[in-house]
Amino acid sequence: MMNEKNLPTSYWVEVANTTVYLMNRCTPSRVYNITPHEKFYGKKSNLSHVKIFSSIAYVCIPDEKRQKLDPKSKKCILVGYSL
Repeated sequence: MMNEKNLPTSYWVEVANTTVYLMNRCTPSRVYNITPHEKFYGKKSNLSHVKIFSSIAYVCIPDEKRQKLDPKSKKCILVGYSL
């Protein structure tokens, strides 16, 4: 994923975490034919929040960290998912 999107090697931890996050929710186990997330929590994973890796994302800047005419969001690149 890093080579395809030309990301620096400093992002390898985020790439590894994102890969594990997605594999636990999308890849079914051969033994039980359900995902590890579904086996642990007992319900299907909600994947409505999943976006394409390294796509453009906008991060909200809280009111306390900006002044009146400052922008309310910052353009970023998606490299992972929050816990």
